[in-house]
Amino acid sequence: MISLRNKKAESEHEMFETVIFLVITVALFAICFYYVSWVGSNDKTIEEQSAKQIALTIDSIVPGSQVVLDLPELFDAAKKNNFVGPEDRVVLPVENGKITVKTSKKTSYSFYTFSSIPTQITIDKITKKIIINA
Repeated sequence: MISLRNKKAESEHEMFETVIFLVITVALFAICFYYVSWVGSNDKTIEEQSAKQIALTIDSIVPGSQVVLDLPELFDAAKKNNFVGPEDRVVLPVENGKITVKTSKKTSYSFYTFSSIPTQITIDKITKKIIINA
């Protein structure tokens, strides 16, 4: 009978270890998922993605054309931060080949373009779309 009790105690101990391992693993994955979702919706990330998308669009634009970009997450981030830039702009004019995107008073992100084509960036206040004219 002594050997039966030891086997029962060992099996209970192994089951307890397995349950603890599963709980820790699930908690770790939940923390990782939360962090990744937080980083993806961070205002700084939105500024970076938008600036790069605008710069790449300017780099590929053909002279005499017009491109309309729909970036609702950029305007949502600015609205969430109660940010109203100069002349209601979240995208500042191109200066020295540099695009600057701001969604708050504290943060901004700049990205350089390679294009030498003069461009004009306007924002349609009604549709909240970015219009790039070359």
